[in-house]
Amino acid sequence: MLLGADNDAIFQRVVARFDDRSRVLLVTHAGSGLEGLRRRPHAGVAFFVVVVWLLACGCDPQALPDAGFDAGRPDAGRADAGAVDAGPRPDAGDGDPGWLRLTGLPDACDIRVARDPDAVLPLPRFAPCGDGCRELVADWSPDAHGRRLLPQSGQSFYADGHTTFVYSRPARAPQGFEAVDTIVATDDGHHRLVLRATMPVDEFTCPVTELAIAPRIFAFALNELGDSTFEVWPVRAQWTDPIESWATPESPRSPISDSAGRTQTSDTATVFEGGVGVPIYHRVDFAGLLERVGAGERLVNPQVFDDILFFSRLGATDWTAVTVFPGETASTELVAPAGAGANTPVTDGTNLAWVQLYEQESAFSYGRTELWTSPYATDPSALEPRRLSVFPTAFTNNRIGVGFGRVWAFELDAPGGASYVRVYSLAGDPTLQWPLPADRLFLRPAIVTPTEIGFYIERTVMAWSRVEAIRFYRYDSLALAL
Repeated sequence: MLLGADNDAIFQRVVARFDDRSRVLLVTHAGSGLEGLRRRPHAGVAFFVVVVWLLACGCDPQALPDAGFDAGRPDAGRADAGAVDAGPRPDAGDGDPGWLRLTGLPDACDIRVARDPDAVLPLPRFAPCGDGCRELVADWSPDAHGRRLLPQSGQSFYADGHTTFVYSRPARAPQGFEAVDTIVATDDGHHRLVLRATMPVDEFTCPVTELAIAPRIFAFALNELGDSTFEVWPVRAQWTDPIESWATPESPRSPISDSAGRTQTSDTATVFEGGVGVPIYHRVDFAGLLERVGAGERLVNPQVFDDILFFSRLGATDWTAVTVFPGETASTELVAPAGAGANTPVTDGTNLAWVQLYEQESAFSYGRTELWTSPYATDPSALEPRRLSVFPTAFTNNRIGVGFGRVWAFELDAPGGASYVRVYSLAGDPTLQWPLPADRLFLRPAIVTPTEIGFYIERTVMAWSRVEAIRFYRYDSLALAL
């Protein structure tokens, strides 16, 4: 789905200004169709333009029953209307003391940030969901489609003994409007950031991207729909920055042919990704000018660590795991084993993991795929590769991640069979597994800490993804892998 005709011709050189010294990588894709978005406000989501604004889709509000999943869940049936702060209204003026409205946007784009994140909404809390399991309590009022949690970037980090993660939830809005709160929360019950986006129903005028987070930095972008382009306003700030320094900027917009959507960040680089087709990547240099990265290459699945970019690169017939270094625009081979393909490189700066592909039938079909690892290195000659596992079912692009001496991977035991997230210890401890509940999806990265692994558990209803729960499991509560 991510591969198609090259769209070099649609790129326009753009300029942006940022107040910090970090690089920003702006990622766009070809061809989700601006006119299609005008006719169908949320058509872009079906094409993987992942934006926070997903409220207008015609989702079935009734969740399918699953006693195995719902057993032991905290009560989410109570529509606690009083717990959802009404917050600012479009007609309330800009003097609301609890919120600061982002400036420089069209009147229809009402995006606000809470001045005191802990004061505007009830604080996050967790309830037991079984042995060694805790779940974010989502007992606020659902939206018109029955959803209490909305898809988000899934990024998280662990620092000072606590996990920081991000999620979105519906907020109250006046008649004719819809609103979404995007929340950065800590697992000890606090908010670090709350953004509220309010827009007229069924309009796609100013959607907000996913929110990406790192220990020092958070990042998102706003997409303003123009006559023939999207104008993208990236926001990248440090947690310690006064909100006025980034909520009232004067930086020019970046006109592109498609909206930005999925977002990743480190403390030194940020990735925005959206649309369908061959991706186009640009890195913002220190002067604020966009430089093309990977021109003429087919790069997908970006991961950013520090200021190095990791990609899967599809050549004429096979995959290679590659990097793009600061100051360079072309990719460099990282993992290219003889007689096999390699993709999906991921790292936490201590360890590196990737997938190797064998018995190739086509560019997207292999008879065997394996999970490999090495101590972290960006020079191929410094790698110490070793195989962790052979996947029971071969996938071209497996979902994997690494952190705190463990590698996790989404695995399917057989086509149409049970699916698991398996957790491999790099120290040689037994492999653990968590069975994905029936009819649920695993689309976001796992939340990895020294003692727990967390999951955004999703379901597709009427072709739309909805987050069913956010759960954390202690490693000692997981079953041993069979």
